Amino acid sequence: MITAPDLFYYILLGYMLLLGALILLSRVSPNIISKLPPKIWRLLFGMFFIIVGITFLYSSILNLMASLQSQNWPTTHGIIIKSNVSLQSCGRYGCNYFPNVEYSYNVNGTAFIGKNVTLSDYGSSYSSIQTIVSKYPVGLNLKVYYNPQNSSQAILQNGIQPGNSIYIVLSLAAIIIGYFFGFSNKFKPASSHSKAATTNTSEDPRSQEIRKGMEDYLKQKGMEKPDKEDTDS
Repeated sequence: MITAPDLFYYILLGYMLLLGALILLSRVSPNIISKLPPKIWRLLFGMFFIIVGITFLYSSILNLMASLQSQNWPTTHGIIIKSNVSLQSCGRYGCNYFPNVEYSYNVNGTAFIGKNVTLSDYGSSYSSIQTIVSKYPVGLNLKVYYNPQNSSQAILQNGIQPGNSIYIVLSLAAIIIGYFFGFSNKFKPASSHSKAATTNTSEDPRSQEIRKGMEDYLKQKGMEKPDKEDTDS
């Protein structure tokens, strides 16, 4: 059975494949893609941001609800068996690190190994993750919170964590960007026809000032511009 989160991810994956196919087609047959109006491209990329935002917003809300429920989770004794900073990924703007913390605990005579510090563990800079890892040295005896409905799910810090709000804010930002980029008229570029009309009908402010000054000067000197009939005669 496909759950709601899986459905969102499948929709996101399908949409990313569609965009990828269009971008590939634009390189193979530029003439075909160039016939698509800019409004279609804006709509496609706007929908992409919206789908991404909704997908992660849904997951973030589920995670937030689980974090609230974890406040009532029972506890058991645990011991740290591994604690170090793990490299998650590196990109153009630096590297992302993750807390690699493992601990053993026992629930009703059954031993488990936990790997999550919180329900919303996320990567960050080396110094930030090192601060987290330093709190859990190997051999430390501590309290472990476990899910009463699934004892294999455990954490060291229960309740709402900063990661919950961060993902929700980023998800809402993606939805807002997608809406304005794909559906709002405020970001539509002015057409060349309207620009030409504006250029033809409007006059440079400096030119208006010079023309008005010349007219005032002629009036003061009694040298009004002759009428067209006088000129013709």
